[in-house]
Amino acid sequence: MEAERDIGETEGGRAGEAGGMEGEGGTGEEGGNEDQATGECKGETGVTPFDPCYSYTILDQSWRSIYNTTMYPYLNCDYNFNFVGWYRFLLNGQNAQMTEQCIPVNHCGSYASLHLDGGHPTIADGVVNRNSCVLWNNVCCSVEIIPIRVKACLGGYYVYELVQPTPYCSAYCAGKHTFH
Repeated sequence: MEAERDIGETEGGRAGEAGGMEGEGGTGEEGGNEDQATGECKGETGVTPFDPCYSYTILDQSWRSIYNTTMYPYLNCDYNFNFVGWYRFLLNGQNAQMTEQCIPVNHCGSYASLHLDGGHPTIADGVVNRNSCVLWNNVCCSVEIIPIRVKACLGGYYVYELVQPTPYCSAYCAGKHTFH
């Protein structure tokens, strides 16, 4: 988990803060199939199924904004980070989401800007498979197509199971929050 401290918030909130995972739910106590703390239905074993909406790392880095056009040598490359698990985007403490727009090079604090292809899911969709990719030679998703997973959460935000991009200098891009 030490690497997560370098990229944003971790299990305890903002890097360096103590405390539990945001949205931590479930008492694990016996009795009924409903978790008294969250109202979630438990499986037959009495254990609440994993829900990424309650177990994620926050990425609150203003350089990920679609409006950031900082150029070399100040590029951020997500291939330097080992993504493990689910992530939620914030920009300056406000809800954000992965952009669905094809973003030109030299935006989002990186050379190549990763955007979401296929749109965001609704809550009813559950966890969906999507691709993340870059605009290259004026073609959306022509290179660096990366499979990711996305889920819409009841709190009005999205979480993403991100993976480490290939060795191109690229970064996941965040933009305006428009929850479906």
